[in-house]
Amino acid sequence: MKKKLKIGFFTDTYLPQVNGVVTSIELFRQELERQGHQVYIFCPRVAGEKDSARVIRFKSFRFLFQPEYHVSIPFSRHILRDFWSKELDIVHAHTPFSIGLLGYYYAYIKKVPFIHTYHTLYPEYIKSYLFKGKVITPGMAAKFSSVFSNRCDLTIAPSIKIKRLLEEYGVKTPIDVLATGVNVQDYARKVKANNFRKQYGLKATDKLLIFVGRLGKEKNVDFLISALPLIQMTIKNAKLIIIGDGPHRANLQKQAIKLKIRDSVIFTGYFKKPEVVKAYQASDLFVFASLTDTQGMVVVEAAAAGLPIVAVKDDAFGEFLRNGQNGFNTQQNKKDFSDKVVQILSKKSLYNKMSKKSQEIAREFTIEKQTKKLASIYRKLM
Repeated sequence: MKKKLKIGFFTDTYLPQVNGVVTSIELFRQELERQGHQVYIFCPRVAGEKDSARVIRFKSFRFLFQPEYHVSIPFSRHILRDFWSKELDIVHAHTPFSIGLLGYYYAYIKKVPFIHTYHTLYPEYIKSYLFKGKVITPGMAAKFSSVFSNRCDLTIAPSIKIKRLLEEYGVKTPIDVLATGVNVQDYARKVKANNFRKQYGLKATDKLLIFVGRLGKEKNVDFLISALPLIQMTIKNAKLIIIGDGPHRANLQKQAIKLKIRDSVIFTGYFKKPEVVKAYQASDLFVFASLTDTQGMVVVEAAAAGLPIVAVKDDAFGEFLRNGQNGFNTQQNKKDFSDKVVQILSKKSLYNKMSKKSQEIAREFTIEKQTKKLASIYRKLM
C-alpha cells in the first residue's frame, strides 16, 4: 500500500475569499483528503473565520490596491513553534509571495520537495493594478516569476499557455501541466426547484448568456456587455447574467446604462457554489472574454453543466473549449463574437450537439482524475 502523504498548501488567499485560486485549492484539498492524505493550509487570518486544526492562519492586512485581498505577515512565535513540528512530506506553494516564501524556507530546512502552482499571470495582472505597470513593470513581474519558479523542484502550470509563458520568462526547472478538475456530478445533476429565473424576474423564453468570475478590468467583461446589443438584433430576448463581484462592477453597470441595456444585464454579486450551479443550469450559453486567465476553471464548470461556450480565443482553456465541437473560439471582435452566439442559439440541433459534447469533455477533467495526477507528481518528486 502506498504511503499516505502529509502535504502543506501555502497560500496568500483562502476562504472566505472567493476566486479561482481558492476554488482550486479547496477542490484539491477535499479530494486529497478523500483519498486518505492529510492537507495543512497555511494562509492569511480573516476576522471571524472558524477553521479546522489543519488550517493555520497568520496575521494579515488588506492589500492597498485590492481591499478584498489580504497580505500575510508570516511571523508568529507561537504559530511557527508548532509549524516546524508538522513533518510535511511535501510543500506546495500557491503563491510566490510572503507565505509562499515561508513554504520555501520550510522545504529548504526540512529537505522536502518544494513545488509551486503558477495560478496568476502577474505580468498581465499588474497592467490593471499597481500603478498600471508603470512602477513595477510587466518585465519585472516576469523576471520575478522565473526566479521563484527556478527555486522550485517543479512548477505546475494550469495550462499549456502558462507552461509556454514560463519558459519564455526563463524558467529552466521542470514544468508539468495540470488543470484543476471539477466535481462533474455537482453540475450535471439537475437542481430540483431551480428558482433562479423567477428570482431575477426572467421569463422561461429568455435566452440567458452567463459569465462567472471576478469583476476586475482584466476579465474583459466590458467586451461581453458591448456585444449584447448586436446579439439582441437577432435574439431579441437575450439577457446577460454576470455572476461575481469586484472593483470594476460600478464601471460595468454604467456601461450597461450607457448602452441602454440596463434591464438586459443582471449583476448578481458573489454566489456560493449551490447558487452558481443553479445559475449555470438555468442559463443557455456560457460567454467569456478574459485573456489573462491561467486555466479558465469556470469554462470547464460551464461545460460540466452542459452549456455550449463562446469565448475569445485563449490557449488557457483550449482543453475545455474545442472549437466547433462544444462551442466557438472567436477573435476579440464584437461582430464575430455575436455571430457565433446567434448561430448556436438559432439552431437547436447544433445547440444540442454542443451541449452533449461539453459534458463529454468535462468528464475528462474530474477532480478525482486530476488529484490522482497531482499525487503522482508528489510521489515522483519524493
